[in-house]
Amino acid sequence: RVGKKMHSLFKKILPVLMIVGVVFPTIHQSSLGGLFLIAVHKLYPLWWSPFIPVFFLLSSFFVGPAMICVESILAGRAFNHKASVPILHGLAKISCYGMLVYFLLKVYDLAERDVVNLVFLNNLEGKLFLLEMILGIIVPMSIVFSKGGKTRRGLFAYGLLTSGGVVLNRLNIVFVGMSKAG
Repeated sequence: RVGKKMHSLFKKILPVLMIVGVVFPTIHQSSLGGLFLIAVHKLYPLWWSPFIPVFFLLSSFFVGPAMICVESILAGRAFNHKASVPILHGLAKISCYGMLVYFLLKVYDLAERDVVNLVFLNNLEGKLFLLEMILGIIVPMSIVFSKGGKTRRGLFAYGLLTSGGVVLNRLNIVFVGMSKAG
């Protein structure tokens, strides 16, 4: 009932709104990552990388579908309807391929810059980096590519872990990674 008069206008401008809705967040994320390029000696080497804008951009691609899974399942519970598990599973699978690219690029980057040893130093930075990679990337991918990815509970866990992993990544970069900056 609300906005019936505006419905035809919104229908006409919907393609433009969708393009804006995709372009702005991706530009925002890669630009945000680009800001950290100048922090070469201020950001801990596990997080600083010449690929950091790419990492921010890729993570924005896979956190979107993860949040859609969380939102759809919560909305389904709240409004007493069932979210389509096959559709959410397909979306999550596509997202996981992006996560796999992110993870492989991250491993390549660490090896190329010869800082893999920092992951296993048993310090706060190494532990949080491992937590971010294991709980935010590896576990969610394993959920989606297993039987759990075909259940609401599994997709919800995937969405929460992936979203939490991206949030942890941003917190690690801003607070942990720059905490010892001189």
